[in-house]
Amino acid sequence: MYTHVVLGTDKNAGKTTILREILSAEPPGIVTSIGINGEATDAYEGIGKPTIPLMPGQLAVTTPRWLSEAGGSVEVLEVFLPPAQNQPLALVSTRQPLELILEGPNTKSGILQLKKDLEKSGYQESTLFIDGSIDRQFLLHPEICDQASFALLWSRRLPQQNKARGFLNALNLSKAPQKMSHQLRQHKLENFKSILIQSSTGRILYSSTESPFMDPELCDAIAQNPQEILWLGGAYTRSLHQKLANFRELRIVLDHISLYQNLGVEHQSFKPSPYLMVLNTPRSLNLYLRQEEPLPGNLLPVKPVNLYRVEKAWN
Repeated sequence: MYTHVVLGTDKNAGKTTILREILSAEPPGIVTSIGINGEATDAYEGIGKPTIPLMPGQLAVTTPRWLSEAGGSVEVLEVFLPPAQNQPLALVSTRQPLELILEGPNTKSGILQLKKDLEKSGYQESTLFIDGSIDRQFLLHPEICDQASFALLWSRRLPQQNKARGFLNALNLSKAPQKMSHQLRQHKLENFKSILIQSSTGRILYSSTESPFMDPELCDAIAQNPQEILWLGGAYTRSLHQKLANFRELRIVLDHISLYQNLGVEHQSFKPSPYLMVLNTPRSLNLYLRQEEPLPGNLLPVKPVNLYRVEKAWN
């Protein structure tokens, strides 16, 4: 089932505007959210949140507890029950324009199960739109994501600017060369969090199911093989980056780009090592830019859409 994930790099980056634009422009698929989206008030800041208006005939997945206020405005088409899901999920169709709280699966296994449930129910040709969260590392995993749209805020404030710079660094990572990709894919990567392979033979020198930044044996294994290939299926955090910085000839391959996000705020002069690469990227990538001041063009991996123009069209 083709899946389109929508993410924002920061608060007020414009993710809701993008999702609203996508749902109005494309053939109506099925929309859901990671966790809860659509509450009137932000849980952290206590301020009002934008809602996503659903047009008549829009399919959506949410938990049944949010349907009581909708009344006859929605028709329940399917209900997916535990134990397959952690909580009941309802597939509904809107009968009139509606603002509905969306609460979908919050884990990789939950999203994959939802896709299976929808396919079994005859929706295998539909597109699943996920209103995502940037801190959910699994959302850009190749088993989930086919297309990704990002809302990028380039702020005047340095902390937000550095956060956006780190995000763009992730998008600009080079894809692993074909030979290296083939060597890695011959192993069952889903069973591990890190694998160190010999570049000449593809043989596994070290493997672990522990999160890389918490693995005490990983650096010892690399020290004995400092010129080989390290695949990471866990977060490439700031602390891990610092630990690996001295291994200047080590080739590091992230399974997908969202594993890079935990670097957080980066110094303006930081540049990823040319030995840092990515194995899997979305088939299609769209970038929407909310820009408060000029942004260096060499940071942009694709030509962005001006988000202010999108918002103007909606207002």
